[in-house]
Amino acid sequence: MKLTTKLKLLKAVGWVTGPPRGVAFTAADARPKKLLIFFPLEKELFIQSIHFLRQLERHPPRNNFHLAIRSDHRAIIPPSSHKTFYYPMSAEHPERIDYQVLANKFGNHRFDAVINLEPEINLDLARVMSQVKAAKRIGFAGPGADDLYNIQIRRQSPTEFTAAYNQILALCDLGPESDHPDHHLWR
Repeated sequence: MKLTTKLKLLKAVGWVTGPPRGVAFTAADARPKKLLIFFPLEKELFIQSIHFLRQLERHPPRNNFHLAIRSDHRAIIPPSSHKTFYYPMSAEHPERIDYQVLANKFGNHRFDAVINLEPEINLDLARVMSQVKAAKRIGFAGPGADDLYNIQIRRQSPTEFTAAYNQILALCDLGPESDHPDHHLWR
């Protein structure tokens, strides 16, 4: 079954909800105070996302960033001053996330924004994201993205993510582009 079909089925049974509508970044609301960030599952993609983590480290922990990282990646992550939750993979299906653990940790919590750095939609992450109360859902454009994200990032290359990560950081007024004199044009 295609991903978009599975996502529509999960929406039909109420396990996944569509993104909030009418969201805009404003000068007064550019930097989210409380962020939930899901990092990529595959090791190679996770290693590329360390750039994103290093940019977050430029901001003091008072910003209340919550990082959700696969427990297998604990050994390769640099130390972080932000709240990091290492979630397990399913015991029965090691390639799948243990959905219930993530849902118990983050479901029904409120964040200013939830960011998914996973390039392809993962249905278990989609279910968790649907339970999180956040006005801004940020993720990569692609099949099914309209059903989950209200802010979508387009990649210029299927294998290179640095520019896309920088765009997400700039949108949240957190990255190197926020130091650019014309940054206000991106809001």
